[in-house]
Amino acid sequence: MAQEVWKKIYSPEGILIYEGFTAGGKPSGAGTSYFANGSKHQEGVWDIKGLVSGREYYPNGRLRFEGAYVLHRAYGPNYPIYGSCYDEDGKLYYNGKLTITKGGVGYPMVEYPPQFGPVMQKNPLRPDVKMWWG
Repeated sequence: MAQEVWKKIYSPEGILIYEGFTAGGKPSGAGTSYFANGSKHQEGVWDIKGLVSGREYYPNGRLRFEGAYVLHRAYGPNYPIYGSCYDEDGKLYYNGKLTITKGGVGYPMVEYPPQFGPVMQKNPLRPDVKMWWG
């Protein structure tokens, strides 16, 4: 097992995309990821497939989800399973267990609540860049 070290990870353009503990060059332990616009994307406890528990934000900086994530070992990132969901205006619209379905090639998708949208948000300045470390 790789030793965890505190590190800042930058995009090829020099934009900070993660700061926190890493193992083998990937997030592992407490840390925060950022959108290309500099706002927080996710913060909490990580493994190599994404958050284990913590918070996720919209690109506008408002809280999107707070809670627990499933440790996903197949294709795709960890995904939210239980917690509080907020709309882009910051209003709580759901609290409880999320229902997940497998999308194409087993990629997880939130089925309920339907307004949650895709598991992984697009980076507002770099839609081609995935926001997870799988």
